[in-house]
Amino acid sequence: EPAADGSWRRVSASPTRWLLPAASGLLIGAAATAGFFLLRPATGTPAAVMRFGLATPAPAELAISDTRVDLAISPDGRLVAYRVVNDGASQIALRPADQLDGAVLRGAEGYQPFFSPDSQWLGFVTGGFQEVRKVSILGGSSVLLADVPSEVYGATWLDDDTIVVGTTDGLYRIPSGGGDAERLTTPEPADLGHGWPSAIPGADAVLFSIAASDDSGGLAVASLATGEVTRLGIAASGPRYVSSGHLLYGDADGSLRAVPFDTASLSVTGNPVPVVENVLFKRGSGAASFDVSRDGSLVYTPSTAGAPGQRTLVWVDREGVETSITDRPRAYTYARVSPDGTRLALDIRDEENDIWIYDLGLGTLERLTFDPGADQYVLWTPDGGSVVFSSPRGGAGRHLFRSKADGTGAAERLTTEESGGELRFPNAVSPDGTRLVYRAGVPERGDDLFVVSLDQDGATETLLGTEFVERNAELSPDGRWMAYQSDASGRFEIYVRPFPDVEAGRWQISPAGGTLPAWAPSGRELFYLAPDGRLMVVAVDVGGGFTRQVPAVLFDASAYYLGSFGRNFDVAPDGQRLVMVKPAPRSADQVQAAPIVFVVHFDEELKGRVR
Repeated sequence: EPAADGSWRRVSASPTRWLLPAASGLLIGAAATAGFFLLRPATGTPAAVMRFGLATPAPAELAISDTRVDLAISPDGRLVAYRVVNDGASQIALRPADQLDGAVLRGAEGYQPFFSPDSQWLGFVTGGFQEVRKVSILGGSSVLLADVPSEVYGATWLDDDTIVVGTTDGLYRIPSGGGDAERLTTPEPADLGHGWPSAIPGADAVLFSIAASDDSGGLAVASLATGEVTRLGIAASGPRYVSSGHLLYGDADGSLRAVPFDTASLSVTGNPVPVVENVLFKRGSGAASFDVSRDGSLVYTPSTAGAPGQRTLVWVDREGVETSITDRPRAYTYARVSPDGTRLALDIRDEENDIWIYDLGLGTLERLTFDPGADQYVLWTPDGGSVVFSSPRGGAGRHLFRSKADGTGAAERLTTEESGGELRFPNAVSPDGTRLVYRAGVPERGDDLFVVSLDQDGATETLLGTEFVERNAELSPDGRWMAYQSDASGRFEIYVRPFPDVEAGRWQISPAGGTLPAWAPSGRELFYLAPDGRLMVVAVDVGGGFTRQVPAVLFDASAYYLGSFGRNFDVAPDGQRLVMVKPAPRSADQVQAAPIVFVVHFDEELKGRVR
């Protein structure tokens, strides 16, 4: 998830979008670890290139996210960092070169690992993909470096001790000791994001990828002094500079390609050559699952480790008994049951990254939106005639749109440039259909809750804005109460307030942590997710005032894809079943494959193959 998830643009076969990378062909042997320590021979004699697989046994097993890069190699080539999930939390593990197993790094709770130039610090991203943090490779408390205005897609630590991060709103630069995020690049009108930055040692510039709605996307270089962007004319994603004098990147044919690159002129000086096949690539974000150390070693996740986001849809009753809705794997996300219970609205985060409607009676899946941007976080209007969703179309950041559920007419934009935050995600429509509650990122504070009028030309006001993070607001069926999650106590808990007068009272629902609240259609129960993955239910009385009972356990939901920035389950109109998103099982080949491939002295191979 993010989890959270969320990806920032769709991908097609067109070279104007994020393109496919690549890699595999591996040898796994018991003595493979020795390859880490092979010293380069005397000058003039090529070093031996070795390939082998790295196992990641539990409890530090590689976990593949939907839209981010899940692994990194330290500049000195002695550590591999990769994402794991424990008790529903995303963490970073380290696999030292001289050990057979990895271990979770204490203090590294997040995504997208990246190393400092001296290999002594690990950077990562958390807090709704907007907080950049660092922690010592020895473990300990992490340090908050900056809150970035938009979700982070890739980061690189430069020799001058600053960090460059990629976002849908351009590249930002932050001090490695902490401080404000300063904009480095400004996207052109056709740009949908600047992501996956990578350092060029010894150069006053950084490599990155441009996602665009036309043919202008691909690899680029940004000047660190001026922010000037030079497009390299290569439609690809995830560039990395290799010490052999090459760029390594992902191509649409499913291969990693390399091309000679001059660091003085910051230009390509030869023709691209495919060098590796079958690297795991995430179409929704352009995340190529590989990294290169400064000594020329390559690590990557092969596509046989299991494509991210392959899930099915199921009904689960209150006892945890499961019934299949569809067993066709897709990147289903945030399914919502229509008010009459006959359809599901969901966003599918694969090539299209659009909103779809699934007819539960007919078993048909119909695509509703077709915009190049990533349409996400869908919910129904109370009459079932329309859906509301978040999209980057039509302006900077993400805005909220409404489309008719039958696919007719154009999408209507609901928020303005002046409305709260830059990244807007819908939470709930009032039962009378006149107001939409949404969360938006506020740089000074994090996520706040806002409300926009649906019948007064987009009039917007702050509903709940504090120094804490508030998200995932849900309105009761009668429209009088708002459930939401907040970290005001130091961890996320579920609270209820009156709506729309949220200052008239507050009641804590969860006693020991909670996220992702959902009202039962009766209005007499609240569901939420406990930190250990159990789905909880709380009886409430909203007759005269508001009272609640002690939470009870429904079932263990940890095997399902639950999300964190939005609720990945929904309640049927009868209140007796929930639609859940379930990860698709991996094949025997995927389970047995080594999840990480290590190529020692890969730079020597490039010298011989790419001239």
